[in-house]
Amino acid sequence: MKKCVKRLALFGLMMAVAFSMILPTTTNAAAKKPTKITLKASKTTVTVGSKTKVKVKTVKPKSASKAVTFKSSNKKIATVTSKGVVTGKKTGKVKITAVSKKNKKVKASVKITVKNPVAKSLKIAASCTNVCEGGTCTVSVTSVNPKLASKAVTYSTSDKDIATVTQKGLVSAQKKGTVTITATSKINKKVKASVKLNVVYAQSGTVKNTVDMSNKPAGKVAKVWLPVPTSDDNQKITNVKVDAPKATKVIKATKDSAGNTACYIEWDASVVPADRTATLSYHVTRKEVVRPNLVEKGSVDKAKFAEYLKETEKSGSFKEGSIVKTQADKIVKDANAKTVLQKAKAIFDWEVANLHRDNSVTGCGLGDVENILTTTKGGKCTDLNSVFVALLRAEGIPAREMFGIRINAADITGNQHCRAQFYLPGTGWVEADPADVLKQALTDGKSNTDADWNSYVEPVKDKYWGGNNEKWVMLSIERDITLSPAQSAKAATGGILNADGTLNNFGYPYGEFDGEYVSCYNAKDFSYTYTFAEDHNRDCC
Repeated sequence: MKKCVKRLALFGLMMAVAFSMILPTTTNAAAKKPTKITLKASKTTVTVGSKTKVKVKTVKPKSASKAVTFKSSNKKIATVTSKGVVTGKKTGKVKITAVSKKNKKVKASVKITVKNPVAKSLKIAASCTNVCEGGTCTVSVTSVNPKLASKAVTYSTSDKDIATVTQKGLVSAQKKGTVTITATSKINKKVKASVKLNVVYAQSGTVKNTVDMSNKPAGKVAKVWLPVPTSDDNQKITNVKVDAPKATKVIKATKDSAGNTACYIEWDASVVPADRTATLSYHVTRKEVVRPNLVEKGSVDKAKFAEYLKETEKSGSFKEGSIVKTQADKIVKDANAKTVLQKAKAIFDWEVANLHRDNSVTGCGLGDVENILTTTKGGKCTDLNSVFVALLRAEGIPAREMFGIRINAADITGNQHCRAQFYLPGTGWVEADPADVLKQALTDGKSNTDADWNSYVEPVKDKYWGGNNEKWVMLSIERDITLSPAQSAKAATGGILNADGTLNNFGYPYGEFDGEYVSCYNAKDFSYTYTFAEDHNRDCC
């Protein structure tokens, strides 16, 4: 009996041990095989660039493993890391799915919406701030804060009669005036940005420059360099064409020492004289130059603007005690001018009051500044604006001359005109044309000795101080030019070449025959014409 009891007790102990060993194994097996999971996102809506966290909320059975792998239904909208960190990439809706690592048949998903962040501020800009009447420009959002906020805006105009704007930012200029284009955020309508545009007059059409060297004898080389205008903030040049069928060499665009563009044409000795003809044509849209808000800020960077502060062949010396420097110093002292703007205006006013237009001068004049200040006291546009530029440079103010031709008639052969600019720190290049003030005065029969001179001249000065009309195209800038290929002729009395052989300016076609200079002022010697055919194809920005 005792043996039987002991055996039963031993059997019971063994069964208990066996049961205790089997039970944990059954529980662990259940933990490795979850039957269901659910997910939870800290935020179900995020903005582009921001993050949210997705994690397993519940698992069945409770003791089962929560280990999962995450994936995104569209990585372009949102990505997810192995730890469930979701990052918004672009607007849209995406599904983040978790798959159990222990039972890949068990999955759960959560939907995340990605939106653009709300804009707190934005900035817009226009492709050009002066838009020609009848032309177009574009406005667009340049920045938004925060950076990833939506750039979606609606555009509006302050005056549809002056300019209209589409919801793609295309501005169509209707008539002269000032208009404000406003962009309003589509996400946050309290956020706005505006830009002011000037709708200005414009002149557009095709210029043709025809040259003819047929009156020269046979058996010699003939060469011409024709100035080719380039586009800038105030003019747009398109459709440049060269027609020189019998030329032996044509280079459509070369660059001279001042950076101007020229068309070079050459006829060698074998070409018969009658075949020495060529035509350069181009389309121009020129905008009226509106005086900007003349803000002076900072100082002149003399190293950067050294090119526009230097002496030239005809400028005279800028050294202390020189004619030019002495005159410039006296002008600014008498006007008590201290700033760049004050000095420039004082020199402009002084010139209008003390010099005169002289129509007896050949061409546009050569701009011999010392001779004008001491002897002639006048001249034509190159003479008068050369004085303006030289006086400014003598005072350390960057200035330059611009050579071009008026586009105000069908035949513009004799319409060459020189304008001037000075550099105002904080504003940029500013136009000023004392020469045209004095030309208009002469045309109107007015003199600075007239009793009503001041009342007459003030509104005329206002037209040419800081702005200018649209009926002109700029061909070149600067003085003392070496063309490309380089000219080879020597200076001729009364000609446009300097003593050292450089070109005084490139406002006229330049020609050489058999290595000798051909006067651009004599149509019989070097025959050329300029014509202008006006149109309304005003593509100006």
